[in-house]
This record gives sequence, C-alpha cells and structure tokens, in this order.
Amino acid sequence: MIKLGIDFDNTITDYTSVFRQVALKKKIIKKNIPVFTKNEIKNYLIHNNNEKMWTELQGLVYGKYLQYASPQPYLIDTLTLLKTKNIQLYIISHRTLYPYIGEKVNLHDAAKKWIHLNIAQFFDSENIFFEMTIEDKIKRANNLGIDFFIDDLEKILLHPNLSNNIYKILYDPEKNYKDCLLKTINQWNDLNIYLVK
Repeated sequence: MIKLGIDFDNTITDYTSVFRQVALKKKIIKKNIPVFTKNEIKNYLIHNNNEKMWTELQGLVYGKYLQYASPQPYLIDTLTLLKTKNIQLYIISHRTLYPYIGEKVNLHDAAKKWIHLNIAQFFDSENIFFEMTIEDKIKRANNLGIDFFIDDLEKILLHPNLSNNIYKILYDPEKNYKDCLLKTINQWNDLNIYLVK
C-alpha cells in the first residue's frame, strides 16, 4: 500500500481570503491597503516594521479564525479518488501548540477540529500528526515510511534529514518557486500524474 503524507497549513487548508479578512477585522491593515494574499500581507507588515503584528495575525488565522479556511481547490475530489486507489493518507504537519503572541488558543486542537468538520472521512485519526518542530515533522515522515510527501514549503522537502526514499512534491498554487528542482503541482488535481495510474 502506498503511503502519502500531506502537510496541513496552506497545503490542505486554503487561507486565500482569511488573512485579509482577519487583518481587517483586527485593524491590522486598513481597507485601502491593496494587499490580498498571505505573502502580500506578510511583506507589507514586515516592510513597515510590523513583524510582531504579522506573527500575531498568523496566530489568529491558524487558531481562533481557522474555521474560515476552506479546503484547497480540487482537494476533496482528489482525496476521494486517492481513497479508491488503496493509498493510505497521512497528515504530517508542524505548528506550535500556542501562538507566540496573543490569545492562548490551542493550535493543534483548532486544526483537528477543522479536519473533523471538513475532511475527516479521508484520514484515520491515528494517521494525523501535528509536531512542534520541523525536525520532529521530518522524523515522523521518515519513521512512518512515507512513500510520497506533499508540502507547500521547499525547505521541508529539501531538508537534509528527510529520507531520500520519499518522493517529494511541492504544492505551489501561487507559483512562488520559479526555479525549484522539485516535482511541483499548482493545483490538487495535478497530483494524478504522479500517483494515479
């Protein structure tokens, strides 16, 4: 049986409009500021010496306001197909237990609640892992004997400790990685060419 590991934040979850919604709600940005994506808002805040606000915004989106996130486009259709192909699905992610700044919301519990409400039918509860660090995430993927791993962060897939036996796929819907040597998909239904025969 093929084992497919999938990252959670920005790979399974789509925060496209959530960062701006929450930033406006919390008055972190003003309506007339033309930043819309996560990266645009991040760059805007850091450029204006508001890295602390960016950190706080991340904590809010990944915790208290996580329910506003949607599954990535084509994710449900693709997971449905994968389940028919005898592929064992795992979520292997890393996030701190609580935000670095702001309200003390359990970020692991928030993610598990979102999974329960949106995609629980695809994942056995014992195959869902939220680790505290990148190193622990890498170790988990290696120890589980994952065959394929999908992540939106190049640094995870190129991590020197991630097993060479794992086929690595970069999820890059915004095409941020122009010169990446990794196998890349820009939307979930592109995965078919790698996994579905």
